[in-house]
Amino acid sequence: MVNVSTRNSRLGRKAERDASPAGTMSSELAQHTLQALLTHAATFFLVIDEHLAVVTASVSFADELLGGVQPVGQLLPALVHEHPGTPGGQALLLAVHAIAGATQLRSSCTTGWGNDERWFDVAATPLPGGGTLLEVVEISDSVETARAFTRDGAHDSTTGLLSRAGILEWIQRELINQPARQICVAMLQVDQFDIVEETLGPKGSDEVLAQVARHLRENIAPEAAAARADRSTFCVAFPCGSPAEADYRSAELRDAVRQPVTARNRMMRLTASVGASFVTDHWAAARTMREAELGMLDASRRGGNRFAPYVPAEIDARDGVLRKWDALTEALQLRQMEVWFQPIVRLDSGLPVAAEALCRWHHPQYGEISPAEFIPLAEWGAEISRLGAFVQDCAADMSMAVRTASDVPTDDFHVSINVSQHELSAPHFGTSFLSRIMANGTQPGWFAIEVSEETLAMDDPAVMRNLRALADAGVHVTIGDFGTGTSSIERLLAIPVSGVKIARRFVATMLTDPISARIVASTIALVSWLGVDVVAEGVETAAQAAELLRLGCNAGQGYFYAPAVPPTELNAVLRDLIAVTSR
Repeated sequence: MVNVSTRNSRLGRKAERDASPAGTMSSELAQHTLQALLTHAATFFLVIDEHLAVVTASVSFADELLGGVQPVGQLLPALVHEHPGTPGGQALLLAVHAIAGATQLRSSCTTGWGNDERWFDVAATPLPGGGTLLEVVEISDSVETARAFTRDGAHDSTTGLLSRAGILEWIQRELINQPARQICVAMLQVDQFDIVEETLGPKGSDEVLAQVARHLRENIAPEAAAARADRSTFCVAFPCGSPAEADYRSAELRDAVRQPVTARNRMMRLTASVGASFVTDHWAAARTMREAELGMLDASRRGGNRFAPYVPAEIDARDGVLRKWDALTEALQLRQMEVWFQPIVRLDSGLPVAAEALCRWHHPQYGEISPAEFIPLAEWGAEISRLGAFVQDCAADMSMAVRTASDVPTDDFHVSINVSQHELSAPHFGTSFLSRIMANGTQPGWFAIEVSEETLAMDDPAVMRNLRALADAGVHVTIGDFGTGTSSIERLLAIPVSGVKIARRFVATMLTDPISARIVASTIALVSWLGVDVVAEGVETAAQAAELLRLGCNAGQGYFYAPAVPPTELNAVLRDLIAVTSR
């Protein structure tokens, strides 16, 4: 531990020996200035030395972020451990990463909920001597201002354009006021915007989008309207009489996007994929926007920087997809989806250690719709974030319900949530996930994120950053359906994986198919050697469970133990599993 008072006294004696009267006055002024900063600065800050000890801290940092605990003289890892999940703990954790990587890092964190919610901007900057300056600024007022701007849902705070809901209302109003009018709805997507985000970061990307929005606004007719419909997708609606006119207008939109933009001292020219469809009835406006998006996706798939109208001749082939897309949007709006939970148990004891959250959708017309069908639909229509947030909220509620049941031991119990590549590639997914679960009163260690091998095979830097951020916060990371993709030892070592799930198709045939048996045995041996837990999916018989246990598998999940059940039944199922092990 650093003795700050001794260090300061040594500095003081040296100053007395070397200083002239003018030097003494300068020294006193510097001390008064430092004391004023420590006591009154609006920025909460502390300084960590190269040994990870806190040498200086503002009074506000201790009072506002550490509950009055004085951090000076304490080691950074101990402080992080003592303040898990709090803004102070998150800020200190950022400093740990900055020191480890010898690089400047910046992030945001939040605490509280509703009227008690507070937001903070956090920056960790390496110092020449090997230490780090950690600065925290409260930005709650700025967040509230941005929210106030978009509270009605009609405008986008980043670009100032209409939101998706806002332009939908504009189209409907125009058609109601002028029933004979035909509106062209053009959807345009900035090509390869993920590269822009990777290069410039979230704030730089927002600067680019704001400039693109300005160019669009300056190049559309007075009777047209423009909106930001999704992260890098814009919508422009205008009166239009013919496909030829729509083609001409789409060229103008692409020209507008190609105007140079500048962010982070870099100038670039972008391109856009544009799709369009026509609407004459106000009740069909939402469907027309989706049709235009289909054309936009076609243009993007064909290389981008082009126009692809929605072709009426293809409506029949796509009608079923559009209808299910409409149904999915409605299901999310009206909370018609359900999340069920399937227990995961230790093979050696039979005790439940986790439960996997599984989304269910029963539609009155289509019946049970498999996640294999509605997850791609959600990703296609940019509904995956809403679906993911819904599952996360349900998982947080269930995790809290399990822990408040006095007769269910939950020291190491966690809820596993499947996350798609589309979600993980969003730059702020890790921060949003942690904020959401903590806002629900739960802790990161109560959850696991389950990702597929295909997601890891993408080698997306944003995915890796999000996984590392979640793991650093205490969230377990699991690879699902292991053995069906292209995972390698390098990928297992590259990210902090805590568990691997053997695909159910191998477990189902391991007792009858020699190849499946070898795959299961070798997977368990390899993954166990790496120090990672192994979970077998689809365990349906006692013979399978016994063989998996013999091979060294840690845990199992399947009908042999319990099926997926509604949240109201999970605690009862966990009690039954515990009761069986105690006999």
